[in-house]
Amino acid sequence: MLGRFGKLAVGGVALSLLAAAAVFVRAFHSESGVFKGQRHAVPLSDEARAIPGLSAVEFPSRNGNVMRGWYAPSRNGAAIVLTHGTGGDRRSTLPETKELVSQGFGVLAFDFPGHGESEGEVQWGEGEVASLSGALDFVAARADVNKDKLGVAGYSMGGLIAVRLAVTDQRVRALALLGTPPDLSEVIRLEYARWGSLASNGALFALKHHGMTLDSEQPLALVSRLSPRHLLVVGGEKDALVPERMARQLFHAAEQPKEFYLVPGAAHGAYFDAQPASYPAKLVEFFGRALAVTSP
Repeated sequence: MLGRFGKLAVGGVALSLLAAAAVFVRAFHSESGVFKGQRHAVPLSDEARAIPGLSAVEFPSRNGNVMRGWYAPSRNGAAIVLTHGTGGDRRSTLPETKELVSQGFGVLAFDFPGHGESEGEVQWGEGEVASLSGALDFVAARADVNKDKLGVAGYSMGGLIAVRLAVTDQRVRALALLGTPPDLSEVIRLEYARWGSLASNGALFALKHHGMTLDSEQPLALVSRLSPRHLLVVGGEKDALVPERMARQLFHAAEQPKEFYLVPGAAHGAYFDAQPASYPAKLVEFFGRALAVTSP
C-alpha cells in the first residue's frame, strides 16, 4: 500500500495532469472562437457615406450563399477586392477603401461568410474561397471595370484566403498580402508560446477539428505559384502576431515580380496609424503600376 508520501506524489501527478489538460482545453476553446458566427448589421457610417459612389451591394458566392458588402465604381477601369480578417467585417478595410477610391479604383469590400451581413458558416477554407471567387465575378461583370485589371488586397486571414484563390484564378492580376501569416501552425505556436506547447497543441487541434488544412494550403507553400503576376507583401515593424521575420519569409518564398514593404512602427493591421503615413501611397502605387492605370 502507498504510504503518506507515496499518496502525496500520486496526488501531485494527478494535479499536474489536470492542470495540463485545462491548459489544452482552454486553448482549444479560445481558438475555436475563430469559427463562431459574427453576423450583425453593417450600416453605412458617416465616414463610409463620404466615399464617392459607395453603396451597399450583394452578390452570390460560388456556393450559392448571398454575400453583402460595399462597392464604389471604378473611374480608371481597375477594381480591387478587399478581404478582412478573423472576427471582422468590411468596416475594417474602410481606410483602404477610402484611399483606393480617391485614386480612381473601383473597390469592393465585403463580409466573409458568417460575418457581418453575409450568409454562410465560418470555415476559413472552401466557403471563404468561394465567396471571394463570387466577389471577382461581381466586379468583372461591371461595365465600369476592365476585367483584365483586377486586384485583391487581403488582410491577415483574409490574405490566406486570397492566396488560395489567386494561385488558381488568373483574374487576380495583382495581390497585396497585409499582415498575412505564412504558416498558421507557426503563428499559433508563437501566439500561445507563453503558455507552453500544450496550449499550442490545443489551439492547433481546434483548427484541425474545424476542418482547416495546416499543410500544403498555407501561403508559404502556395505563393510562388502567383508569378508572373504582381505581389506586394506588407508587414508591420511592431507586429507581434505576424512579425517582420514571418512577413519576410513569405516574401522570400515568392517569385518575381514581388515587393516587400515594412510599415514603420505599425502593429498588426494598424498601418494607417503609423507615422510617417507612407502605407496608403505605397498601396495605391503598387496597384496603379501592377494594373497599368493612372489616376483619373
